[in-house]
Amino acid sequence: SGTWRNAYLTASLELREGTSFTGKYGSNLMNMMQDMTMEMILDYISIRNNDLAAQNDDVKINLVITDTNESFFVERKYGVILVFKGENRNDAEMTLTCEKNQFIALLAGQTPEVKAEGDILALKKLFARCENFTPTFNIIEP
Repeated sequence: SGTWRNAYLTASLELREGTSFTGKYGSNLMNMMQDMTMEMILDYISIRNNDLAAQNDDVKINLVITDTNESFFVERKYGVILVFKGENRNDAEMTLTCEKNQFIALLAGQTPEVKAEGDILALKKLFARCENFTPTFNIIEP
């Protein structure tokens, strides 16, 4: 099948030339996130979450997105990120109120003007356990 053929040819190329990447990884990530829903963006954060490193680093955040009229309760418990759409809870460490573009800018490490009530370190704790992916991973050799 085509899938097996592609895996075989990619592995063969890796063995001959190694893993090299000359493109710009992640250069379109911010543009792509503009077209994602907030649920997709929060899923992306969950995928990047290092659950082993975050096992004892629990956090609770209320997130209010003003331009899409959405609210979320985001909780990391025992290293797992849980997202509850349409909820805001009283036991949250902080409440972040912003637009979707501002939240994306926060993910990118920028500092837009947002409204944050409570412990701002909660958001930093959430983002601190996010790992960056590398495009050059070995398929054949460990």
